[in-house]
Amino acid sequence: SSGINAEYGDERMEQGGEKGGIPSTPHLLYVHRDHHILEDARALIIHHLRRQSHLQKEEKTKVKLFLNSFLQDFFFAPRGDVSEDESDEASSDEDDETHSRGSRASSVTAGKGSTRRSARKTDKPAKAIKLTPTDEDAVDAYNLFYTNNQWYAILRQHQILCERLFTINTYNATVAEQEMKDRKCRKEPTAQAIKMRLTNPLPVEHYYTHFLSLVKDLLDGNIDPGAYEDKLREMFGVNSFVAFTLDKLITHIVRQSHTLVTDAGCNQLKNLYTTYRSGGGAGGSLATQPSRSSQEQNYLKDAEQTIVDENLYKIYFSIEALATVYWKVDPSW
Repeated sequence: SSGINAEYGDERMEQGGEKGGIPSTPHLLYVHRDHHILEDARALIIHHLRRQSHLQKEEKTKVKLFLNSFLQDFFFAPRGDVSEDESDEASSDEDDETHSRGSRASSVTAGKGSTRRSARKTDKPAKAIKLTPTDEDAVDAYNLFYTNNQWYAILRQHQILCERLFTINTYNATVAEQEMKDRKCRKEPTAQAIKMRLTNPLPVEHYYTHFLSLVKDLLDGNIDPGAYEDKLREMFGVNSFVAFTLDKLITHIVRQSHTLVTDAGCNQLKNLYTTYRSGGGAGGSLATQPSRSSQEQNYLKDAEQTIVDENLYKIYFSIEALATVYWKVDPSW
């Protein structure tokens, strides 16, 4: 966390806050730009989790429950189907063999999914989870999470993954839209006219779906990093660099997720959040927040007693897809 400390110190000096005070503006502000990307991120993480042979089945189940339920709820996204994941894992060995032989072919036929992603600008946000009874359909809902370094790390890594996927998807959607316009007035390519094999026969609108398949190939070891990067350059040009190390990022997320579900302190913080969330002390409608201020203060006090020798983070996530991280400054500063 030394890098975070340094960044915080610089920003705190710029804000000119008093010694020991909490800045009036959040220390860090992260944006989740597309709820649909959350599903793509979840699928990639769980795909890699299934391949971790050193983890016990019980440990994998706990991690999947965290990814499918807790994390999705926190982001106001639809929960993943745990039963579907279990059935997928049961046939993972068979899937690995099939995936290594035909992943590229299967990605070409997945046109429906890529069409949805290229038209996401018109999609409505994913329906949020149920909040407290009076806030069930609130459009200004938020979640409040007081947590430690480990929790901050996983949420930050997850946000980086979503941001990189969003960058690739957005670029693909822009290129696909331009390609559809150009295709109307473009003559048949000479190579196609003389029946030559095209260098890249994959339609532009399918690039993002194929990209997700390539990431899985990279995670499974079915493609080397050099070939993976070359294929991304063919599709996305100089914009592809943000996806070059996604395998390392996803690996870190899987490891950090395992740490969270097995560490007693991290589980205590999760249970504390769940308890206060159900009672209205860790989120709800922004319009009714004043009526819950005392509960939120109690939540903070309990979190401070739980987190003794670590940094305390106040993570605020709103349904408008803004993840704000507040840094709790120790009074001794």
